[in-house]
Amino acid sequence: MKYNSIFFVILILGSFLAFFMLGHNPLIDNDEAFYAQVVKESVQNGNYITLTQSGNNWFDKPPLIFWMDTVLVKIFGFSEFILRFPSSLLLIFCLILVYGCAYEITGKKRVAILSMLILLTTGLFLEAGRQLRLDVPVTAFILFSFYSFLRGLRQPRWFMGIGVGIGLGIMTKSVIGFFSIPAIILCSLFFKKWNYLRDRNFYFGLLLGGIIGLPWHIYEWLKYPIEFSNLYIMKFIFVRIQENILGGVSTNAVYVMNLINYYEPWFIIFFVCLIGIFIAMKKYKQMFRVHLLFLSIIICLSFVFFISSTKLLYYFIPIYPFVAIFIALSFDSFLSFVEKFYLKHKDFVIFTYSLIFIFSFIVTIYISFGFGNNYFAQSLNLAQQEKSMGEIMNKNSTSTPIYIHMHAYWDTIAYYSGGRRPQAYDEKITSRPFYLILPSQLKLQAKILYEGNDLSLYLVQ
Repeated sequence: MKYNSIFFVILILGSFLAFFMLGHNPLIDNDEAFYAQVVKESVQNGNYITLTQSGNNWFDKPPLIFWMDTVLVKIFGFSEFILRFPSSLLLIFCLILVYGCAYEITGKKRVAILSMLILLTTGLFLEAGRQLRLDVPVTAFILFSFYSFLRGLRQPRWFMGIGVGIGLGIMTKSVIGFFSIPAIILCSLFFKKWNYLRDRNFYFGLLLGGIIGLPWHIYEWLKYPIEFSNLYIMKFIFVRIQENILGGVSTNAVYVMNLINYYEPWFIIFFVCLIGIFIAMKKYKQMFRVHLLFLSIIICLSFVFFISSTKLLYYFIPIYPFVAIFIALSFDSFLSFVEKFYLKHKDFVIFTYSLIFIFSFIVTIYISFGFGNNYFAQSLNLAQQEKSMGEIMNKNSTSTPIYIHMHAYWDTIAYYSGGRRPQAYDEKITSRPFYLILPSQLKLQAKILYEGNDLSLYLVQ
C-alpha cells in the first residue's frame, strides 16, 4: 500500500475518536455489561477455556475477545477503558484495512482515503467500536481475510492471511467469521482470479485458520456435547434465523427505518450513489465492474441479516466497510467525470463533498459520545443510573437480594453490584431485607437509597 499525509491525519483522528474518554461512560446493557461479567468470572474463577455467566457455562460466543480482555485485566486491572480497549484498537485496524482493500482493488489513493473517511464518519460503526462488543472485532478479521486475498493477487504469500482471518473471525463471532468467503468468491467471479486455489500459501493459511478456530470448538463439544450443541450450534446459530430471540426489531421495514435513522447520512447517500454505477458504466468500464462487485457483496451479506428473524442494528457492522468503499467509488467516479468533462464545476463538487463529510462527522460525534436525545444518549443515561445503584448495593451489602419491577435491563446492575443477578419482583416476597429497583415515577414507602431520572433504588426492611 502507498500512504500519504492525509492517511496519517485520518488515522490520528480515528485514534483520538476511538480512545478519547473511552472509560468515561459506564458499561451499558445489551451487551457490554453482560460480556464484562463473563470476563470478571474468568479472572476470578480461572475459567479461561469454558466461559461462565452467573456461574453457569456460557456458550453464546467464542472466547477470543474475552481472552484478550482477560489478559489485559490481569495486567492492568478492571476498568471500562481496559475492557473496551481491544474493540477500539481493532476499530483502528478496520480503518487501515478498508484503506488497503480500496487501494488494492482500484490502485487509487483517492478512493482509499474516501473509503477510510466514510467509515470513520459512520456513527454506528464508531459507537460500536467504543464498546465491549464483538461486531467491530469480527469486522476487522473479515477485512483482513479479504485484504489478504486482494494483496495475494500480487504477492501470493499473502494468501495465507485468508485462512488466518477466517479463523480469528470464527473465534470472535462464530459463523460471521466466514463473511469474507462470499466477498472473495464474488471478486474471483468478477475478475476471473482463481489462481489462489492452486497456491500452497492459500491452503497453508486454511490450515492455520483451522488451528486457530477448531481446537476450542472441538474441546467444548467433546466435554459438553449436548449443552454445547444446543446452546452454541442450535440456539445461537440456527434458531436466531427462525426466531427473534434477542428482542429488537422484528420486521425488515422497521429494520430499514432504523438503519436510515442511525446511519445518517450514508444510508441515503448509498442509494444516491447507485447513479455512480451508470456513470462508471458509461465512461469507465473497469470501475463499473468494481462498483458492481461491491454492490454484489453488500447485497449478498445484507441478505443474511434480512432473512434472519433476529434483527439488531449492530448486526450490520461488518457490511459498513464494503458500503464505504462503494460510496467512495461513486464519489470518485463522479469527480473524475466532472474533472474530464466539466472541470469548471470541480470546486463546487468538492465543496459539496466537504459539506457531506462535515455533516456526517457531526452526526458521528452525537451518536458516539451520547449527545442529543437519541437511543444511544438514553442508553448511556440509563446505564449511569444503573451503575450508581449497583455500586451502592455492592458497597452496603453483598448478600441482600435484588429485585426489579417494570424494568427490562439487568446486566449493568448485575455487573456493578458485584455480579449478583437481580430477580423479578413478586409482591408475595416475605423475606426481608431486599433491594427493590423501580421506575422513578413509582413511589414506595421504604428507605430510598438512590433516585434518578428513570430509576430509583429502595431498601425494603
